[in-house]
Amino acid sequence: MITRRTMLRRGALGALSAGAAYLLACGSDSNSNSSTSSGGGSAPQAAASVAPATPTTAAAAATVPAGKPGGTLVLSGSDLQRLDFQRTISTPTQNASSLVFSRLASYDPYVDLNTYAMRPDLAESWEQTGDKVVFKLRKGAKWQNLPPLNGREVVAEDLKYSLTRVATTGAEYVHGYKVEPVSAIETPDKYTVVLKLRFASAGLMSDLASGQGMGTVPRELVEADGDLDKRWVGSGPYMLDKWTKGSNIRFVKNPDYYKPGLPYLDAIEWKFITDASTNLANFLAGQLHFYIASGLEQSDQIKKSTKAQIRTFPNLGGTHKMYNVGAKGNAALRDVRVRQAIDLAIDRAQIQELVLGNDGVWAATFVPLGFGEWSLTDAETKQLYATNLNEAKKLLEAAGQPKLTIPVEYSNIDTFAQDELPLMKQMLAKAGIELQLKPLERTIYLQNQVDSDFNLMAIGMGAYPDPDNYLYPTFHSKGTKNYGQVNDADLDKRIEKQRGILDYKERVAYIKELQKDWKKYLYRTYTVNRNDHQAWQPNVKGTFVPKGWDYQGMEAVSLA
Repeated sequence: MITRRTMLRRGALGALSAGAAYLLACGSDSNSNSSTSSGGGSAPQAAASVAPATPTTAAAAATVPAGKPGGTLVLSGSDLQRLDFQRTISTPTQNASSLVFSRLASYDPYVDLNTYAMRPDLAESWEQTGDKVVFKLRKGAKWQNLPPLNGREVVAEDLKYSLTRVATTGAEYVHGYKVEPVSAIETPDKYTVVLKLRFASAGLMSDLASGQGMGTVPRELVEADGDLDKRWVGSGPYMLDKWTKGSNIRFVKNPDYYKPGLPYLDAIEWKFITDASTNLANFLAGQLHFYIASGLEQSDQIKKSTKAQIRTFPNLGGTHKMYNVGAKGNAALRDVRVRQAIDLAIDRAQIQELVLGNDGVWAATFVPLGFGEWSLTDAETKQLYATNLNEAKKLLEAAGQPKLTIPVEYSNIDTFAQDELPLMKQMLAKAGIELQLKPLERTIYLQNQVDSDFNLMAIGMGAYPDPDNYLYPTFHSKGTKNYGQVNDADLDKRIEKQRGILDYKERVAYIKELQKDWKKYLYRTYTVNRNDHQAWQPNVKGTFVPKGWDYQGMEAVSLA
């Protein structure tokens, strides 16, 4: 039996699980934070991005915190899978790339937690209507002064090339869905980019601003090296200094960054340490500037032992269970009654208590609980997804599967899965399902995802800015992250419809209705999501919580 004591022994880096590994000042993909609570206070509610009902234009650039130049910030986390961030789902790779590569727009890191407000980046302004988005680029933004770019200006053709590469057809280009609404890219002059749209897209701007796969990459570098796996040259605040696999990665300031005076830090050193007790000890000793505690106990320990700055907020990502309903998966899982039986046999309250120590919330549908107006309420979730073993057994009997064996794969560094899955094994056994636990080395685990070579998999889910990010890429038959091989015509239609609803309130209502109907589909099972407790050393200024794999806010972090 998994107990809370097991979680305490495993310590404080549950945040480094397979798909929810945060590296720097992470947050809801991950989020200033005047609304943050400290220590064990109640977590603030998330605020969802707003779909444009009218043409939208970029707001003025946010005011950045004042800081002191110099110094090296030290962090720890998982190693990168590879450098080519446009061709991987690896969270560490995405987080790291956002330090080096600019985008058309980015999320404002200095507003409230989980509020995905846009701020200009390479684009000074933009206007979006139903059939196009017109970007006006800033003049004078330069590529970093490294070969083969050597500090030349970033121009419209660079954006066109980069967005076109993201849209490359192929299993590795998993972020292509973000530009799927785009039918053509025009560059009428050096400083104008026009995206012609196939259909109105409520979430397009949020996708373009994401740090996940959307950094602007230079043609010369890709053509010289064949990919982005050998070196990085971007236009962001930091430059890649050195990556030593298995040891660390180091970034140094870009002296030619387009924002005068930024970044403040001379360097960021990120050590590849995933042992929870080691990381906690290093933070308590002052050897790390940033730390993610796995629960209230670790947060309280930091509060008692240090003067660290701590903020608590709901994690809009987490680890959930993905069914493979394709050719390589167990045929029984293609029957929705079997998937419903598995879901009904899970006791979320017990997982919440024993694995999270009640430091988290239920997570039963594709929209995380607490995601602003988009979410079902806690009461609705608990009513719709209550445990019912008798009904689970009836469904298995009706499906002709009274006894069923299902292997479940998970990353061997996913501490949450290590604690949750043995508990789930006991729960499912009561319904007649034998869950076979299969921990895998992370590289193999990620490749099995891409190859859809699994039966049931504990998969990480990042915290996204728009509900469509939780739907289209993972459940649409053409989704680039549809690793479970979902091909459901009815669900496709519903996903497509919500993408085109530009009226905010109408779209919120539609998304909620789809959540209430989720048991009709249930291609993934969601159990619980933890709260995050993030700590910065007291001498760190300009702290923030990144959004959507966007660590660009590190440009204004400094050391006192």
